[in-house]
Amino acid sequence: MLRRKSLLPATIASTFVLTLSLGMSSANVWAEDENAAAQDSPFKVGGYVRGWLSMNLQDQPEVADAKDKLSMVRASALLDADWKPATTVRFKAIGRVDREYKTDYLKSLEVPPNTFPGNGSIKDVFTTNAGGGIGGVMNNYNQGEVRELWGEVDLTDRIKLKVGKQQVVWGETDFFRAMDLVHGFDYRWRSFLEAENEELRKPLILARMMLQVPEVKGSLDMFVRPGIDAYRAIGNTYDIAGGRWGSQPAKGGSFFYATGYNYRSEGADVRDTTGGIRWQAQAAGINYSIAALKTFNNDPVFNPCPANLQFLYQGAGSSGAFTPFKQTPLHCAIAYNPYQPGGVQPQFGDWVFPNTNILGVTASAYSDLADAVFSTEIVFQKDRSFNYGLQNGRFGYNIIPGSFGIIQKNTLTTMFRMDKTVDLSKLIGTSRPSFGSIQFFNTHIQGFNKADEIVELAFWSRPKPKDSALLTAILGMNYSNDRINPTIAAGWDVTDGGGFIIPSVEWVLGDNWRIKGELDLFFYNGDQKTRYLNPTTFAWEEKGRGAGLFGYFAHNNQAVIRVTRQF
Repeated sequence: MLRRKSLLPATIASTFVLTLSLGMSSANVWAEDENAAAQDSPFKVGGYVRGWLSMNLQDQPEVADAKDKLSMVRASALLDADWKPATTVRFKAIGRVDREYKTDYLKSLEVPPNTFPGNGSIKDVFTTNAGGGIGGVMNNYNQGEVRELWGEVDLTDRIKLKVGKQQVVWGETDFFRAMDLVHGFDYRWRSFLEAENEELRKPLILARMMLQVPEVKGSLDMFVRPGIDAYRAIGNTYDIAGGRWGSQPAKGGSFFYATGYNYRSEGADVRDTTGGIRWQAQAAGINYSIAALKTFNNDPVFNPCPANLQFLYQGAGSSGAFTPFKQTPLHCAIAYNPYQPGGVQPQFGDWVFPNTNILGVTASAYSDLADAVFSTEIVFQKDRSFNYGLQNGRFGYNIIPGSFGIIQKNTLTTMFRMDKTVDLSKLIGTSRPSFGSIQFFNTHIQGFNKADEIVELAFWSRPKPKDSALLTAILGMNYSNDRINPTIAAGWDVTDGGGFIIPSVEWVLGDNWRIKGELDLFFYNGDQKTRYLNPTTFAWEEKGRGAGLFGYFAHNNQAVIRVTRQF
């Protein structure tokens, strides 16, 4: 404890000194560019240097003394360059580098778990440091990439062509998404909590054409993804390698000990050409859009290796109960040996992103009566993929839940939202009217059958409900002429209980500096009612994880401070 206390101030100080010094130096470096921009230079450069600190506010089942430990010490530098050599031609490049300090808390997640029940040790199989398959927990966080690189040309006064690595945003949801499904998101380092979703969205290489139709106040937006991206560019990436945002209580236990992503599986091949088309316009005071999208399942699903999973519990259950999705996973032929670390590990299965098709409509309009803007998104998804099979269910006894295979169901996702300005100046002294937003979000599984045993998440024996409803709200306030800006965001799982509350405040210091303090507070509805597999011990457990969606975040409360120097 003495050692941790002595290092804490030094760590905080060094992080902020680094961020501040980089920011100060950037002010001098880019002064001339700012002057050039003022003179309408065809080449403009901007960006930011940013630092984060986050601290655990609770102990955790995996790390008993996690409370008050730093969970994140992170710095990022982003460079955004624009070049406009002609009035009809534009180029953009955005690059970002992220680096983190390995805190004592992150080190504790790499400590080998208990020995395997029985004989032998699984030290090198289950830790994030070795057999976890990622080469150490820091590989979740230290990255450098070209975020965007594209060129755009006006072919006519109505038609634009944009080619390269870019982001396409179709939809207006906040924490949870209905129509914004063109891209996956990287949730490993900050989960869904970063306010700027473009920082988490995974750009894609696209050819995009936009046609303006001013006669009807409309536009047609089309894109093709030729399938030449890096494999990891598709789908959502979650922390299943045992890092700080690993599924509670699986921190420190990597699911990659005997699973892996397969981006070339049949029916889930990243090289497949995908694309979409959207029409948006105005009619009778209503802004609306209609979109069709061919893409991949946003969330990964588990494709099982029957023989290895059947052997795992020494004959409990039949290998015939496991059904691979179109193609047998990689490395299934390797006999499973839990006591043999190192080398190529046999797999229980693959994580895949099956193909899917989406049809969606959106609409928004202002209401004089309510003095508010009402919005909706209604999205039909054909063949959305889920995992199935409960522990002690009809498919087998004492087998990893959700690992029996992949089942596809059509879903209907609906979102209704109200955005309204509320004058709170007399009540709480704000300097101008505040912005408020309430959103209701529901996903309905068509053809739902309880006997299908669809699970919420693979390896977790939590049944997926027919309807999954969520309610979120945001209130943004402003003080001191927008120099002090508090925000309160909250969410509630209407179906299963639990939710989150995120109070924050951002200080605006001049044109370039931003300081934000935030609390990420989660609550959940009781303990898990049915057993789940704990990958850190490979044993069945009944307690320690909250029920419902927000059980994923149980014991994960955080305090966060973020400092940004823009240039």
